[in-house]
Formats: sequence, C-alpha cells, structure tokens
Amino acid sequence: MTADQQSPGWTGLTTALQDPSPPLIYPLLADSGNERVLRQWLDEHGEYRAVEPGVTLEDAEFDLCIVDHRALQRNEETLRRLKSAANPVLLPVLLLLPDRRLDVIDVDGGEIAENVFQTTVDEIVSLPIKQAELGWRVQAMLRLRNQSLTVQAQANALRRFREAVEASGHAVYITNLSGEIEYVNPAFEEVTGYSADEAVGATPELLNSETTSEAYIESMWNTILDGDVWEEEIVNERKDGSTYTAYQTIAPIVKGGEPIAFVSMQADVTEQKELRRELGRSAAIIERLDDPIMMQDCDGEFKLLNEAVTEYAGLSKATLLGEDETPFMDDATASTIGAKKSEVLETETPVQYELSPTFPRTGREPTFSTKRFPYYDPDGNLAGTVAICRNVTDLKQRERTLRQYKRAITEANDLIAAVDLDGEYLFANPQYREYHGLSAAEVSSLSLSELFDDDEYATIVDSIERTLNGDTVQYRTVRHHPSRGERVLDVRYHPLRGEDGEVIGVVGVLRDVTENEEKTTQLRVVDQILRHNLRNSLQLVRGQAERISSAGDEDVAEMAAAIVEWCDELLTTSQKSRAITESLSKTVSVRETAVDEVVETAAASVAESYPSARIDLDIERPATAAATEQLNSAITELIENAVFHSDQEEPTVEVCVEHEGERVLIHIEDDGPGIPAMDRDVLETGKATEDLYHGSGLGLWLVYWILRRSGGSVSVENREPRGSVVTISLPAVE
Repeated sequence: MTADQQSPGWTGLTTALQDPSPPLIYPLLADSGNERVLRQWLDEHGEYRAVEPGVTLEDAEFDLCIVDHRALQRNEETLRRLKSAANPVLLPVLLLLPDRRLDVIDVDGGEIAENVFQTTVDEIVSLPIKQAELGWRVQAMLRLRNQSLTVQAQANALRRFREAVEASGHAVYITNLSGEIEYVNPAFEEVTGYSADEAVGATPELLNSETTSEAYIESMWNTILDGDVWEEEIVNERKDGSTYTAYQTIAPIVKGGEPIAFVSMQADVTEQKELRRELGRSAAIIERLDDPIMMQDCDGEFKLLNEAVTEYAGLSKATLLGEDETPFMDDATASTIGAKKSEVLETETPVQYELSPTFPRTGREPTFSTKRFPYYDPDGNLAGTVAICRNVTDLKQRERTLRQYKRAITEANDLIAAVDLDGEYLFANPQYREYHGLSAAEVSSLSLSELFDDDEYATIVDSIERTLNGDTVQYRTVRHHPSRGERVLDVRYHPLRGEDGEVIGVVGVLRDVTENEEKTTQLRVVDQILRHNLRNSLQLVRGQAERISSAGDEDVAEMAAAIVEWCDELLTTSQKSRAITESLSKTVSVRETAVDEVVETAAASVAESYPSARIDLDIERPATAAATEQLNSAITELIENAVFHSDQEEPTVEVCVEHEGERVLIHIEDDGPGIPAMDRDVLETGKATEDLYHGSGLGLWLVYWILRRSGGSVSVENREPRGSVVTISLPAVE
C-alpha cells in the first residue's frame, strides 16, 4: 500500500451519509512502515478515525481492527477474547497478508483456517493492495458491523451476514464464477418477480433489458474477474416485463487471493433515481475531475472536497474540513455562495449560477459555472448541499472571441458565406444576403445550385471541390447586382474544418473590386499614353538635340547637350514611372523568399553597372523571409541609389543580413553625403510626393510600396562619421 494512491470517493460519501461520527480503526501492525502509511491514509480521509498510538488493545475502543501476520500471532488470544466479549455484535478484524505468506492459512492441517480465520480474522487481504480495494474492504467490514448492530445476530460472521441479507430491502444474489445464480434473498424475489426456484441455476441475463449492451456486460466481467468492485446504475427487466432502475454493486468473494464467487446487491432507485444519480456522480467526480467538487452540511461546513478545491484555495483538506468558503475566498463571492446554499436548502431544488471568485492565497481569478443541489441522509432527511464547479474561464474567452468573429463577419464589407459538403448554405452575412437578394430564412434552406445559373454553378463547384481537398482557391468573376449592374468580384474559397481538423465545408469570401479594376485599367491607359506618346516625343527631341550639338557652334552645342541630359532624365523618370505602374496594377503574392540569395544577386547587378564601387556583403545564412517577387528590385534600387549619389571617387556600400527575433533585417550602409529628409519621408512613409519629380524619388517610392506589400518596413538613420544606414525589416519564415 502506497501513500500516494487515491481512495475511492464513494466510500467516504457512503460513510458520511450513514454515520456523522467517523468509525474508529485500530491499526495493529507489527510492520512500522505499513502502520505509518495506514495512519497517513486514515488521516487523509475524514470519514475514519484512527485509535491514538500507544493505546493497548485491551483498553482500546474500535469498530475495526486492521492487523498484519506478526501482530496477529502476538495478539490472537486478546483479539479472540475481545470478539467473544462483543458477541453478538461483530468486531471485525481485517488481516493484511503478503502474497508470499498466503500459504499460512493452509498449514498445520487447516488449524489456522479453522481456529484463526473463523474466530479471529473476518477478512484477509493480500499485499500489496490498492487503496481503492482497501477502502472497499474497510467499508465492507464496517457495513457488516453496522448490520450486526441492527439485526443482533447470535451466529458467526457468515450467519450474521446471511441474516442481514435475508432482512435487507435490497435485492441480493450470489453467483459462481460461471455466472450461475446460487442464492437470492427475499428482496430479490419481491423486486424482480422471480422466485428463488426460478432464479437459482439461471444467470443474471434473465434480468437484462433492451438497454443492457454487450459492452456493459463485457466491462463488468473484466472488472470483477480482475478482483475489482463493479458499481453502476442499470435498467433491469422484471418477470412481468416492466423495468426498474437499480444501483448495482458486484464484488468478488475472494479466497486465497482469487475470486471464488460474486455477490451482487441491487438497490431499487427508480423513484429516487435522479437524486441518487446526482449523489453518485458527485462522489465519482470528487476524485476524477480537476474542477472543484464539495459537499457541505446545512451549516455550510465542508464534509467532503477534492484536491481541486485545495489547489484553488491554497489550503490543505485538513484545514478546510469543518470550515466554509470564507477562509480562502473574497468576501463578496463567499456571501453570494452562502445565499445560493440557503436557496437550495429552502427549496430543496438544484440551482445553477456563475461566479468569478478571487483566491487571495493563490492569486487565481477563474470563472466558475456551478451547479448546487441538495443531498439527503439514508433516512431521507436533508443533510446539506453538493456543489460541482466547472472552470469556464477559457470557455468564456472563446465565447467572447466567437462574438468578435461574428461581429467582424456581420459588419464586414466583404460578402461572406459558408456551405457544407453537399453545397447547402450554413450561413451568410447580411452583405452576402443583400447582394443576392436573400432573406435570413431563405439561406437556411438554400443550396448553391438553386442560386446560380449553370455556367456560374459549374465554376463554383469546380472551385469548391478543390477547396474540399484542402486548397485555398482564388479567382475573379463578374456578377450582376440588382441595382449596381455588372460588378467584378474577387472570390476566395477557404476550407472549413471541424474540431478534429477534417474539412466539413467551404467558406467563401467575395470582395467587390470593380472600382479597383477600373482604376487599374485607367492607370494602364495613362501609362500606355505616356509610354508611347511621351517617350516617342522625347526620343525625337533628344535626336534633334544631338544633331544640333554636332552641327552648331560651341554655345549651341552646349545648349543642345543640356537638352539631351534633360531628355535622359525624363526618360529615366518615365521608365521608373512605368515600373511603379506595373507594380501597383499587378496582383502580387507574398511567398517564402531566400533573402540571402536576393541580396547577393542585387549586389552583383549593381557592381557590374558601377565597377568603381566597392560593395561588401555580410550575410547570416540561411535568411528566409516572406516577401513579393519584386524584393530584388527594391534592394537593387537602394544599393544603386547609395552608389549613384555618393560623392566619393570609390563609393563603398556595406550590406548586412541578420535575424532579429521574428524578423529578417537588411542593413545598407554607405559613406556618401546622406539621404535628404524629403527622400527619407518617401522611403519611410511614402507621403513626400512633392519629391517624386526626379528619378531617385520615384525609385524610393517604388521601394516603399514593394516593402509594404511584402509586410515589411524601412527606416533611415545617419551613419557616423558620414553616410546613411537604410534598414529593411521583413517577417522571417522558419
């Protein structure tokens, strides 16, 4: 027996309901280690009391003696004398005997079995033993003692048990290992309608109703054949075909450490089913759940509680038993709980409530959903309340999150709807319903095939099938709006997954991008005009200026050269303007990008164009970030800008790539005159549009938009003693 094993919660509950005065246990163990563990187990269970150490066997008053083999040898005569003096009241003795010593009951021609087992020892339990089994054995012995006090039997333990069973109001039957019934008591005949002659020789299957499953029977047999106690509620069928609900306990009768028969006791709880079920569940939950479970008497004092209560309270069970909530909870919540207990006791009906107590000792502030109901003693008298407190802190947070999601979906400008695997609508937000002229009631009974024509439906079905395979599908389509005419919609389908991760439907998000499409088209038209008309005219002007420069005098040639230079600047601006137009009008996607490789490529390109420049690289590898495919253009523009605007004969640019937390940083350092404030604004905010008339301004503006679309940012700082440091920050990808 180990101290850290848990005891069965039902033993403590049963004892507390039967007798408010805990029975006395006398630990008569020669093995000091086992005695210490047994006393610790008894101390942890308020339903029992241990006789104080040092009290002799002759002077002690006790309800049960737990003895080991050596102590039995020393005190056999005393125990026999005490049991004889107590007769006809049973003074039970429970013998703990190691497996290796079980043969002791067979030696000396059965002398020990005859003279000790029948006259001194009432039950033998083999060691090691689970505390669950010890609890049941102790409870069984105490139950026998209580029965002996009631019936005042004058026979030995077996006869007293038989008389108690015969007088019991519960149906009792005993089966052999094959399940054949060997004995039934009168209550069995009364409850089931079967006579003893009809039941003996049959099996308990004659009581099975339609609700008795094969799994139930298999689980029951596995339990009792393993030597454990089976306790469960069952619906049985009487001889006349009517059913009754019984709370059934089946326990093995053990001899030599092996079961030789099984005894079953059924309590007909049909009329009290709901109350007894609540009590039974409370007892099981007390030891099995992490949520606080507690039983309190009519004065609010704890009679039973589980470890979860102590964890929240920061106090031991021993400290809490006999107290109420006030020592470990804020006063306001304790007062509210007191009112709820009074309500249950006054109405004798369960109440449900929700509270968020503060536990000063542990600093915890959970939210509990509590169900509190009355419990009764065996005589039917109201004895107190039982409370089951479920921690719903996370649930409340999820509810708040779901409400936020619902609000976001309801108030979104996008059209959002979901369908199941059969294409039936699960929901649609108001925008979707308004766009398609649907009411909320219509959506609940509508399918995709009923809403769209054949061509559109075919496209939708194809996209949904791909989405059901786990893909995200995106495309653009044109649909007719009742009042706004033809509209361009950006359609995206996402898999809708259940709690187990399986795809159970599709969520569609539709965005009206008609205005964006029109603006993009207009932008492209303007770009075409500028590219064909302006560039062609500039090329003609530049050609004429070159001819004038070669044919005229020195002054004319100088003016013509200036015209050529201006034309080149305008052509460069036109080229960068075209790049910006393409960048802003193109739909781009962010993807995993090898930043180290992009930086190397960009640096090599600039070095080839500017042989006199020195470009040093310091790259932490690997460096992977989320970015668009245009990242190379942005880095090239920044390195080239640093070289082009340098006032050094041999410009030096240092490019460093490193990780910092969840970001990838690219530092571009130069030794030039620094970046003007207006250009800094273009890079960092994209707002200094008055500077965009020259090529560098347009290039920096392009950098800003490329990085923004990549989910990144850029900052500019001065470098000591001169120069600038441009830092690009991108989201890292593991």
